[in-house]
Amino acid sequence: MSKKESTFQKQDVTITARYGETELRSVEQGSARKIPSFDQIVEFTNHIRSTIINLLFFSFLGLIGYQIWLQIKNPVVTIEAISVPKTISDQGLSGKVIAHQIWDEVNKIQKVASLNQHIEFLPEARKLNIIEPDSGVSLESVNKMVRTIFKQPQTIVSGEITCLTPKCDLDQLNFRLRKLDASGAVVKDHSFGVVNGNAELNDVALGTLEAIAPYAVAVYFHIRGGLRWNQKATAVARRMYDTGHKDSGRAAALLGHLARERKDYDAARKWFSISTEIDDNYSWAWSDWGSVEAKLDNPEGAIEKFERAVEIDPDNKLAWYRWGNLLGKEKEPVQAIEKYKQALKIDPDFALAWNNIGNRYAEISDFKSAFRAYQTAIEKDPKDRKAPRNWANKLVKLLQSQDQDRCDVAKTEAEVFFVKTDGLLSQARIEEVRSHLDDCA
Repeated sequence: MSKKESTFQKQDVTITARYGETELRSVEQGSARKIPSFDQIVEFTNHIRSTIINLLFFSFLGLIGYQIWLQIKNPVVTIEAISVPKTISDQGLSGKVIAHQIWDEVNKIQKVASLNQHIEFLPEARKLNIIEPDSGVSLESVNKMVRTIFKQPQTIVSGEITCLTPKCDLDQLNFRLRKLDASGAVVKDHSFGVVNGNAELNDVALGTLEAIAPYAVAVYFHIRGGLRWNQKATAVARRMYDTGHKDSGRAAALLGHLARERKDYDAARKWFSISTEIDDNYSWAWSDWGSVEAKLDNPEGAIEKFERAVEIDPDNKLAWYRWGNLLGKEKEPVQAIEKYKQALKIDPDFALAWNNIGNRYAEISDFKSAFRAYQTAIEKDPKDRKAPRNWANKLVKLLQSQDQDRCDVAKTEAEVFFVKTDGLLSQARIEEVRSHLDDCA
């Protein structure tokens, strides 16, 4: 054996190197490692394969279940291909294209209406129909079966385009809408035209949506604003109420809301009472009703309505905000602040609530909190002029008070005030604030 040797050890193997020879010696540490047999490797591979197949199968079932749940939660309306006479198709107008354009226009209207429940209009060509290879079961067949079980039959819209002139001018066409659902068939005619290659289908889409979800159309008309659109909203909502539509409670609430905007508070009170009798759990009706009672100098009745509104929906920020406004009017600034805080917890970007909570802080002489609230209101809505004016007013009020620290507080706040209100106040107002600050010099 050589006198010199080097030993290297790694994990459970020791290599001893000597001059003239190399020797490997295994160092036993616990039990010896077992090399998996071929059968064990095959068994493990089959297990992995089965796991992957099961995951794919249950993922497929989950996808089907999720799609069906979505379609039951948000009703889906299928728009079948629109029939077009050869005279029109020869001019380049396709029934499939019209169906897609109606689909797009309807979704634009619903987006403006911004309702929680969105009716999904889907042209036949865009429908997703997954078929499980082994069983042959399709998503569409399962969907229909579940809808039948839960008594939620799918609504189908079809129609045909006809000419209004002998020459079949594209700017004078008629769309005959046919809607089929559990309540039966509805047929409506809507005229439209194709101008510069674009079909003007807004009226057709409104007619289609009104046949399916008239409340969305009424809200859309109201959001458009103005006397003419509000008259249309009133007409649709009134038809819903008179015909006993399933959403007649919401239609009555909308009629109350429209009356409130006209300052016809007695009519508004009547409609909100009707709405809550039909649907006692419609939070927005209770909130609007509370605002009407506040206008009618009935604070107890208003608070009762606001309490009910937030009991049904604690996230109804407008109910909390209106409740705060009422308490401010009733000279209860501390309680009002708490209501505004609830509204701001729901929507931190609610600029009006920031402005009003600033007013209430100023009433209890917490000017620092008031100024921070006005600053936030301006940051949330730079176009609003209420917060800058209120900030200037309360800064002057502070400077005119007998507070011993008024000058120190005002000077500290003034720098931020002038930066944040730059361009938002008249020069005369700015000079007034500066004049009062100079008195502290």
